[in-house]
Amino acid sequence: VESLKDYVMFHLEGGECITTLGNLKRLEEKLPREKFKRVHRSYLANMTKFDVIERGKLIYGSLGIPISDTFSDVVKTYIDEHSV
Repeated sequence: VESLKDYVMFHLEGGECITTLGNLKRLEEKLPREKFKRVHRSYLANMTKFDVIERGKLIYGSLGIPISDTFSDVVKTYIDEHSV
């Protein structure tokens, strides 16, 4: 989920995107916390769907979501808790 000022863009599997009025803060409160994490000021990521972490980005197929320094610990903690 990407923030676009007063709108949010959902990047769906298959490459489709849906844009709607809203903000990340409110959306973050409604989405399941165990799956969706804030990884950047402008992005929420579904942590169960990414393919790989590469050069500070979560990669979903051809889409790369940046991981900011501020939220890198959130990603590391999730990986540590969910790795086999």
